[in-house]
Amino acid sequence: MGMSACSMFTGAPFYPFASAAIVKLQDDGSATLYTGATEMGQGSETTMAQVAAQELGLELKDIRVISGDTELCPIDLGQFLSGGAFVTGNAVKLAASDAKSQLFKMAAEILGAEESDLVTKGKKIYAHGSPDKSISYAEVIHLNIQRNNGDPIIGKGNTKALQSAEFYPSLAKAKGHLTEAYGFAVQVAEVEVDTLTGQIKVIKTVTFHDCGFPLNRSIVEGQVHGNVSMGMGQALWEEIVFDKGQIQNPSFLDYRAPLATETPNMISEMVETHDPGGPYGAKEVGEGSISGMLAAIANAVYDAIGIRFTKLPITPEKVLEALTLPLAPCMDRGQGLQMYRRHR
Repeated sequence: MGMSACSMFTGAPFYPFASAAIVKLQDDGSATLYTGATEMGQGSETTMAQVAAQELGLELKDIRVISGDTELCPIDLGQFLSGGAFVTGNAVKLAASDAKSQLFKMAAEILGAEESDLVTKGKKIYAHGSPDKSISYAEVIHLNIQRNNGDPIIGKGNTKALQSAEFYPSLAKAKGHLTEAYGFAVQVAEVEVDTLTGQIKVIKTVTFHDCGFPLNRSIVEGQVHGNVSMGMGQALWEEIVFDKGQIQNPSFLDYRAPLATETPNMISEMVETHDPGGPYGAKEVGEGSISGMLAAIANAVYDAIGIRFTKLPITPEKVLEALTLPLAPCMDRGQGLQMYRRHR
């Protein structure tokens, strides 16, 4: 068995350094969210729609998302650097808050109440303690357009990955403040090593991930499971083979990656905290546990056969080669590793 701990930054200063979002309220009280975030299977559209719905007091079905269109959507940091929920999510929250503020301003005028006293429920707005005197979102939007010469309610929001970032990121200069928050993870891997064939089998993995507040538990769990699978692949199989500058394994017929049948029993739990900079307390979960899984598997292999591998992937050939090196009677596996390195 092997254990590891790791951390990952939550968005970093890298061009364009920031994300922006637009929320437009429609005549029926629903909303359209425009975001430059790209949906590629990680659940970005669902998460951003949840943030907008929460801020506007709407249901998820009331949010339409238009994303990834450079003609229609504002600029976005990009779905990398683990900044999707943290950076883009904050931009969406600010845009929805801006739209809600405009909505409440008109509603307060209509109801003769203070904006701070207004509450929402079921796409209706009313003053606190007076639910019988309510007005629907659709009615407020209609009156806003009528009284403001056709001006629609459109909210805008934007935020930087790192508020204090210079134009040239610290990521490029390798110094200075890099991120506003870090995700943390710990992993345990249980493996079996066949000393006759060199094959390594991952039996079970356990991952605990601190991602702040999980905006969508199912998506977070899916991200972690994906990280475990990717980590397994990098630790045991995945390798690009070069010979005189030419890739020798250019297709999935030759490039080895984990199969569904090789997926171990995965246990994943979330350690809920609340990051003050993230939308509703959320932070990184997209990449953090990949590197930790590499270390956990390598540590588990060391625990099993007493040989420390420092170059990935740990292939059966490498295992057999290390196991068959002759050891002096007074030499343990740690000393044998030094011989192995010199031999290599």
